[in-house]
Amino acid sequence: MEYSVKNELLSIFYRANKDFLIKDESNILRDVSERSLCASLKSQLEKHLENTHFREYYVDAEYNRNGDKIKAILTDRGTSREAKVTVVCDLIVHSRGEKPKDNLIAIEMKKRGRDLEKIRSDADRLMALTNKQSSNFHWEGSIDLKTVSDYELGILYIIDRKLREIELRFFSDGIEVGKSTYSFEYYKSYNK
Repeated sequence: MEYSVKNELLSIFYRANKDFLIKDESNILRDVSERSLCASLKSQLEKHLENTHFREYYVDAEYNRNGDKIKAILTDRGTSREAKVTVVCDLIVHSRGEKPKDNLIAIEMKKRGRDLEKIRSDADRLMALTNKQSSNFHWEGSIDLKTVSDYELGILYIIDRKLREIELRFFSDGIEVGKSTYSFEYYKSYNK
């Protein structure tokens, strides 16, 4: 990923995340659903994309399309267990195929205490989505799939409401590239 693009996307995400945590801390502490929290983060991402050169990109929740095909990824690439799996991300920032560089950010959100296997599965999905390879497939003669990859940035967003903190794991080029943990208070004290 181009360094300046990655930094700009991270900056947009961090500003949106700050506003999300300040605005929705009470909902997080009330243990509202992940879908509700994703909807709120979506609106903050849209707001922070507005005044950037990414303003023509969309933020979509639970999006399952890649053009007119069902969005899919390859799992266990290059092994005997390789499979094409349909995929729906909690949030994505993309152009809906309107721009040559379509896919910017894929976000998976989980609450701490969820099954570790589900968190591992989300991490694997983000590695596949940020991989720089894609192909077309016709799966089992009935579902037309196009595998999707090449997202600039993947973010696994884990909320721990009891400790009042979030863990952010970052993915790029098909690997995990960073991990940070922040308290809600950190974001309240952080200046723009």
